[in-house]
Amino acid sequence: MKKEDIKWTIGAYDPTGFLHSFPKSLALSLKVSNLSDNPEDIIATSGFAFRIWVDGKTLCPSAMSIFDFKLCHQGVENGGYTCTYIDRLWDEQSVEEERRLHAIKMIKEAVDSKLYPIVWDIGIPEWGLITGYDESKETLSYLSITGEEGNIAYTILGRREIPILSVTIPKEKTDKSEESILIDTIKLAIRHAKGEEWCENADGLEAYKALTDFFTTENIKDSFSFSTQYYLGTYASLRYHAWKYLLKASHTYPELIEVAKGYEEIYQNLKSAFDLVCSDIIHSEEMLMMVQNKVRSAGVREVTCIDLLESTPLLKK
Repeated sequence: MKKEDIKWTIGAYDPTGFLHSFPKSLALSLKVSNLSDNPEDIIATSGFAFRIWVDGKTLCPSAMSIFDFKLCHQGVENGGYTCTYIDRLWDEQSVEEERRLHAIKMIKEAVDSKLYPIVWDIGIPEWGLITGYDESKETLSYLSITGEEGNIAYTILGRREIPILSVTIPKEKTDKSEESILIDTIKLAIRHAKGEEWCENADGLEAYKALTDFFTTENIKDSFSFSTQYYLGTYASLRYHAWKYLLKASHTYPELIEVAKGYEEIYQNLKSAFDLVCSDIIHSEEMLMMVQNKVRSAGVREVTCIDLLESTPLLKK
């Protein structure tokens, strides 16, 4: 099966270049699979636009992928799509071959139907998109989150740098109403904010303190690391899509106007912090305080947004 020429440039808007790789891949899949006229909505309706995970000790990028992977297919379904999903985790080596072979069968059937799977750890340990396959060579073609295009052998799927298998394939639109999608998205946002999803690191509203506290002279001595850009860029881009989704919803549900404004402020604060750590301004304690204040302000504003979401009349329907 010839691979499709798919690029990130036709996918979701990414204001920092660090949008989380799962929802970014998911939005692109919906677009190129012709499943949605508004594929960027899924970044919010999957719940990811409202999530935050932070390794407060080192800002290890792997914190972005330490969550219950079943949130992947649950997010697709919440957004109003049917989905096939398969995974195999660290402690399931006894079913490694069985799950891998089944995943390859699923992937080939999907690509034959012009549906493009979201797969973990292709190119780098992030999510990316499968764009085709070559049965004669037994390889899958992929688009990595870095923009790299390449091939991975059937035998290597789920067995690369981080040997976990996760394949998510959106299939078709359901009859779930836009209002039901919105209500369930609000519930997802609240649940995550309160720390009710499994995570090994700081998450939800508590994660903002861990992120704020990292920006000290003890942790950052001479210059800002890639991880500081990665974290701030990821959460700025996610909150951008939370803002845009709620702004659109507020046209029908005016009670969400203030929440949308709040998420706009959160995005702007995180984006400003991101711009600071990416700038050529000489690193200083004063600059660290500026970044801290931006992140702290974002966290304080998100508390008020979650309070508003909890009190919205929509949840009483």
